[in-house]
Amino acid sequence: MRASLLALLIAAACAIAACGGASDGALPCHLNPTVPGCGADVVGGGADTARADVAEDTPEAADTETADTVVAADTETADTVVAADTAEPPPGEASCEDVRACVAAACAGLAGDEAATCSRACRAAGSVAGRAAYDAVTACVAGCAGDDDCAWGTCAVEEARCRFARSGHDDCEEIFDCFYDCSEDDDDHDDHDDDDKRKDKDSDHGGPVDPACVDACWLGGDVVSGQAALIAYLGCVETRCPSGSHGCVETLCGGYEAACDD
Repeated sequence: MRASLLALLIAAACAIAACGGASDGALPCHLNPTVPGCGADVVGGGADTARADVAEDTPEAADTETADTVVAADTETADTVVAADTAEPPPGEASCEDVRACVAAACAGLAGDEAATCSRACRAAGSVAGRAAYDAVTACVAGCAGDDDCAWGTCAVEEARCRFARSGHDDCEEIFDCFYDCSEDDDDHDDHDDDDKRKDKDSDHGGPVDPACVDACWLGGDVVSGQAALIAYLGCVETRCPSGSHGCVETLCGGYEAACDD
């Protein structure tokens, strides 16, 4: 693919950016009070002795009932606290990309509990869809454990669903053709057919790229065959071949390029 336009697109397209609750563990309390027997094992006690035994047992039974009530009350209070701690805050309006931008801006340099608290605060501003997409892409990237190929390929679909508000039907090559039309230095390139555009990608054609036009091209892509395929390709190029050298791209990112050209 043409090096000069590719370098511009790399600058216009960001690479993949990677960012519980406790269960109720209350244990039941088994209290098994025993009541002394009356009658045959009582010698000379008669009815008075039986009544005395019952009278002595009654305070123990009352104490047991009180203890059970306290345990139940404590358990309900603990459950309420756990529920309050783990409850989701009301959804906001932020998209997944907005949440991720918040994390990048506000949580940079933090670690441990501070980083986790900051990330949760950013996530809390997300809409229902924004939170779901954010959770999906961060979990996927975290599962890659720093493996770039995993992040570019395996998580490209999650990345696309986080990054873009909508999708269309264009495949990766069609998105790239659309990028070509966003270049501003060739007044007559709109009159070129698709074959001319593909030939010109390997020429020195290049120029300023209209960001709004590029955004529209991305949004016109299919999630899987368009947006995700191009994210994977550009992720490889940006990391391994930042200069956009055609030889480097063919050698180190050839598989991603072929997938984008199919």
